[in-house]
Amino acid sequence: MKKLIFLIIMLALPTIIWAQSSRKVYCELVGTENLSNKEITVIIDLGQSTPVAGAYLLNNNDQPLIFLSLPDAMNWMGERGWKFIQSYEVNDYNQNIYHWVLMKTVKSNDEIFAGLNIKKPIKKKE
Repeated sequence: MKKLIFLIIMLALPTIIWAQSSRKVYCELVGTENLSNKEITVIIDLGQSTPVAGAYLLNNNDQPLIFLSLPDAMNWMGERGWKFIQSYEVNDYNQNIYHWVLMKTVKSNDEIFAGLNIKKPIKKKE
């Protein structure tokens, strides 16, 4: 009987350990409003340790995604597994800048970028 219990525990242990290896990651969507047509361009920040901090969300043609509202962007991110945590708004020189913090549970770094086409803006030389 002891051997059977030991065997069951040993078989279940890898599953328990594997299930606990997931972690939460966070990102911030920063949306700026185009004052002429009320469209919002969104930049995603996945943290300073990632190579894409402050990158644009791109469509399939590698053009920046334009959203009609920040909830539109949130719905787009929600389809890729991200969940809303918090939002706040900053007014900078009469332009609203929207910040939304999102969270996703992942098991590997590859899952962070799943479904995202992102690219850092190219800095112009002065």
